[in-house]
Amino acid sequence: LPICEANPAPSQPDSGAGAAPPSVQLTRYITDPSGVLTAAGRTAVEGAISKLYTQRNVHLWVAYVNDFSGLTPFRWAEDTMRANGFSDTDGLLAIATAHRTFAFRPPAAIINGTDGPRVNAELIRKERIAPAVRKDEWARAAVQAAEGLETAG
Repeated sequence: LPICEANPAPSQPDSGAGAAPPSVQLTRYITDPSGVLTAAGRTAVEGAISKLYTQRNVHLWVAYVNDFSGLTPFRWAEDTMRANGFSDTDGLLAIATAHRTFAFRPPAAIINGTDGPRVNAELIRKERIAPAVRKDEWARAAVQAAEGLETAG
């Protein structure tokens, strides 16, 4: 089941000069070098992010890493998004599993309301993602993020 053949990769950044090397070179939509997803968990996350794309025409990329390499979660996410060429229809949920911390950067198109209803990202962070991360429910955190973006508005 392909997740999205219509737009297989984020657009490239305007200028590669001066861009920081990626904290993680993301694979298509789910990156899990920490190995925390089970097969069932991966299937659940793939289904949720595929449904989000179908409903809202945005991509949520999910990265599970051991830690954020000494950076704040926000900075790690920003650097990774820039280095991987994210556009305004790409968002990122990055989870540092060793420390149970995360960064959630919804697609700008949803935050700004240019692609349907606006999203309350803080509400999704606090009520959907944080409880799952605190309980080491890695797949649930991503599913909750995607569902929160999909049903926003």
